[in-house]
Amino acid sequence: MWPLALTLIVTVPSLTVGSIIHAMIWNHYRRKHAEIKAKNGNGLSEEAKAEFAAIRADIHALRDTTLQYDLSFDTSLQQMERRLISIETQKRYGVEEPIREQVRPGSY
Repeated sequence: MWPLALTLIVTVPSLTVGSIIHAMIWNHYRRKHAEIKAKNGNGLSEEAKAEFAAIRADIHALRDTTLQYDLSFDTSLQQMERRLISIETQKRYGVEEPIREQVRPGSY
């Protein structure tokens, strides 16, 4: 019985002290790691940051270009649709003179 009690008396405090020391070392490591990351700017060099900024600018320009082509295509499609309706109206009602649509500013 004494050897078990003696073992518990010696083991429990040493495990507790060991756990506390381990937690302190781990906390120190995490703090130092966070300091290094903050110092380096989250691990990215200035060159990498500049490249990311250039890529973002290229993506923004590509989105603008895509939007312009989309709007241009939509406008052309609407013009074709109006012309087709005009031709169908002329044929249906036998109009000799072509019906001219009024061009609104910005619709071409």
